[in-house]
Amino acid sequence: RSQYQELRIQLATSPERDAVTIQDVSNQKDLISNILKSLSQLKKDSKKLECEIEESDGKINKIESVKSEFPLSQIKESLLALRNIKTELLKLDHEIDRQKTVLKNQQRSVKKLEDVPCGDRFPSCKFIKDSHKNKFKIEDQKDLISLLSSQARDTKKRIKSLESQNHEEKIQRYDDLINKESELRVSISSTRVSIHEICSEISELEKKLE
Repeated sequence: RSQYQELRIQLATSPERDAVTIQDVSNQKDLISNILKSLSQLKKDSKKLECEIEESDGKINKIESVKSEFPLSQIKESLLALRNIKTELLKLDHEIDRQKTVLKNQQRSVKKLEDVPCGDRFPSCKFIKDSHKNKFKIEDQKDLISLLSSQARDTKKRIKSLESQNHEEKIQRYDDLINKESELRVSISSTRVSIHEICSEISELEKKLE
């Protein structure tokens, strides 16, 4: 409005005032009005973007707070322990299967004694010598399998206990936070560029009003 009034004064006092038409004044008024509207909108846009940055900064601060309290190293150690225990269980299962095969072979060997007429009378007989030896090994072999099976059950309980703590899910949530923080920082950087461009536009428009 002050620019418009100044313009009218200049026109009124100008020696060439008769060369300026009313339409010229109206056009100039419209131009100034449009510039002022543009400035108002740009300043609103800039303010909105600054609020977005402030909001994003707040989210980043919360993420950093969670990260500082997150027991990442302990969880990774637990996950490593879980993988090692699972490997241990696989080895135990394999050993149990192997020892069961040994037991079956021993039992098959002892069964030969039922099919020979001399039975236990000639334990040194070369045809049934191994069968006699296996006869005394069977109980020890069963005890070994029982011991290994007990160890496998205990190992499964340890695995179940560690898996119930949902460490992998916690790690996933932590990774999601890291990704979110990265996205927020990229967004802030992009928004700052936009604010800088708006400030440049504002500066150019304000020069036109001088």
